[in-house]
Amino acid sequence: MHSGARFEIALGELPVGFTLSQPVHDHAGVLLLAANHTVTADQLQQLHHRGIATLSLHAHDRRRILSSQAPGPNQTKPLAVSAVDQLWTSETPIRGKLADRYGESPCPKRQKRIDSLLTKAISDLVVIGKSLRVDSNSAKLSLTELFESLAAVLIEDPDQTIGSLLSASEARELSARIVQLAALSMAMSIELKMPASATMEIGLAAMLHDVSLFRMSPRLRSPVSYLSPEERWEYESHPLESQEMLVSLDIPHAVKLTVAQVHEQLDGSGFPRQLTEARIHPYAKVINAADAYLRIIGPGPGRPPIGAHDAIGVILHTQRRRLFEPYILRALISVLTLFPLGSTVQLSDGRIGQVVRRPRKGFDAPTVRIDSASTSEPRLVMLDSSNLKIASPQRSRVDEQLRIPREVLRRTVWHPSNY
Repeated sequence: MHSGARFEIALGELPVGFTLSQPVHDHAGVLLLAANHTVTADQLQQLHHRGIATLSLHAHDRRRILSSQAPGPNQTKPLAVSAVDQLWTSETPIRGKLADRYGESPCPKRQKRIDSLLTKAISDLVVIGKSLRVDSNSAKLSLTELFESLAAVLIEDPDQTIGSLLSASEARELSARIVQLAALSMAMSIELKMPASATMEIGLAAMLHDVSLFRMSPRLRSPVSYLSPEERWEYESHPLESQEMLVSLDIPHAVKLTVAQVHEQLDGSGFPRQLTEARIHPYAKVINAADAYLRIIGPGPGRPPIGAHDAIGVILHTQRRRLFEPYILRALISVLTLFPLGSTVQLSDGRIGQVVRRPRKGFDAPTVRIDSASTSEPRLVMLDSSNLKIASPQRSRVDEQLRIPREVLRRTVWHPSNY
């Protein structure tokens, strides 16, 4: 995933006429193909006859192969793989490179890619989590492809990606929650104007920190499970288990360190090591705040999901215990707004719509899409330039979301380590 990473590919995936930038060796260190050499059909045939089915390819060469594969006639060309590859080492913030999509309707083709990515993630992450130790190269290749697809669509349109993922009906699946967390954490780091390399590493750490749960009891990855003291101890050890599973992977050290610290809290009340303040990696602080929000909008033991607007209220009231860095909490609210992306609201004229874009300024006047039975095209209402206002957030009846009265919010004692 950075300059020294290598990936296993099938022999048939190496195209004739491709010029390698780095040499290819077998597992015994014997040279198979030299650097700066153009691959021929005869060479591939000779390797096949020698019983060689896979090649360990340098990350740069592997991405060049992927970037040369043109999309099909019905596909939208995503951000070039080579451009995503450059983000791993870039010290320039992504935020300044994002397209200004204010006033744009969500793109239907992009929506299909987001939906497809989530479907693929739900199946792939289970396999990756279970095979990471026994077949690390294959698992790493699948993980990289999945993660870079997420990064590409997020950078194309952060609002549509976050709104779509957070309103997905599959959100109770651990795999879906992992993708949500990676996307939201990356969006926060973009808002914080972190270097592109930090944004990529934060997203990767978010995607990996729960990977060990796929190898543990299904109860430990179910947000509605009541855990016994023994199960709670096992659950709180999972960040260290995830970190241990990554020891042999060629990924940045900061990612491995962050994986073990995502559930730590500033006041020392987190787990697994009860770290405090400066002992917690900045990446982990970003992911922790995103994870707190996702835990609240999801179901917990004995409770339904909490509505998105009220989830922001829970976090703001929880902040009196100073569990989050203020600048990170501000980034979370800037990304989501007080009426979060993907949520449903009622406007002051009585119409119901979905929040699809953030306002240019502030937190309480997002852009709302209103679907109408009388017209084929939905209408966008940009509340920061309209006389209309949000009258009230609406709970999802499909998810049986819970609304929390303001007086209850003031008394709420909640902790991110709880489901």
